[in-house]
Amino acid sequence: MTRVPEFHTIFPRTDGAQNIYHDQSACLVGKSVKPEHRRYGSAGWAKCQTCHEIDVKLTGAACSERRAPWQVANPISTER
Repeated sequence: MTRVPEFHTIFPRTDGAQNIYHDQSACLVGKSVKPEHRRYGSAGWAKCQTCHEIDVKLTGAACSERRAPWQVANPISTER
């Protein structure tokens, strides 16, 4: 399992689910994105939960020690 450059699909979700990006070679969800449908970067989207879980396994950190964007109450603040 290795980290790969962040990528997302060119097709945003239309079913109301959260758009996500991937950064792990072992992520089955990320593997399902065809190479021609990939774009580099996160596009400002949340990290894939499967990629996050792989990160936790690789680092040995408990989930509570490494919080993914969907686990944070307000990851993007509009306050300045």
